Amino acid sequence: MSETDVITALPSNPAAELVAQGLRVVKIENDTQQLIATQKPRNEEKVYAGAVAELRLAPDFAKSAYYSIPYKDKATGTTVAVEGPSIKAAMALARRWGNCANGARIVDETDERLTVEGVFMDYETNVRTLRTVSVAKVGYNSSTKSVYKLREDRLNIAIQAGMSKAVRNAILASLPAGMVEAYMTEAKHLVAGGKTVPGAKPESAAGRIKKAVAAFVKLGVAETAVQNYISGLATETEEDTIAHLMGLYTSIKDGQATIQEVFDLKEGPKVVTGDIKTADMLGGKP
Repeated sequence: MSETDVITALPSNPAAELVAQGLRVVKIENDTQQLIATQKPRNEEKVYAGAVAELRLAPDFAKSAYYSIPYKDKATGTTVAVEGPSIKAAMALARRWGNCANGARIVDETDERLTVEGVFMDYETNVRTLRTVSVAKVGYNSSTKSVYKLREDRLNIAIQAGMSKAVRNAILASLPAGMVEAYMTEAKHLVAGGKTVPGAKPESAAGRIKKAVAAFVKLGVAETAVQNYISGLATETEEDTIAHLMGLYTSIKDGQATIQEVFDLKEGPKVVTGDIKTADMLGGKP
């Protein structure tokens, strides 16, 4: 059944008419975007170059362009990082890619979980990619060892975070792997180089690591715990360590990792006043 058939088949009542009107608008938008995509196809060479050039023009953004989630290797006892483009990076790449659209919605719900679906549509290739993320409606209190229902405001935040992740996953599953890898490589290079403003003199690696330690201390982690964490990293150079710490910060900010999990805290971090800015974490002012 076509979109037109679906719209026509809707029952005649005010609510159904509103839905039908919405579907008609979506159909017009889709047809228009597909027509534009046909008339003005993307130039992939320019897309690749433009994505990397955008990072170089705004190198401070590179600090939030990727995540780095630590996992402990039980065999060796060292910590290895799983890295990937952040939600913000995925949206930036989709904008550069052009002739496409993305969105998210709730597709299933139980008493304890919601399933959100992210979608990416490429109007040039007529390919649609879907990815789902499960969102918990409950939390766990480790002190009382009990499950509790999330407040409405906390649940809304969790849903929005889940939708962002689902959209990111759909976008990254659709874009050329080579472009994504080149973008990631440039972002890490800019972070490791310590430049937050084009032409600025980069700060020493040791100085940036020191500031990173201080930033995590402000989040409530003991300095010894941060130093022990850094000592256990499976990184070869100070630049690799800096790149990981910035990715770790992004992971915590995006809700993919928690301070307590990363640093093996028995209790939650202390309450911190004030806001820690990304630029302050690894030195340099944007």
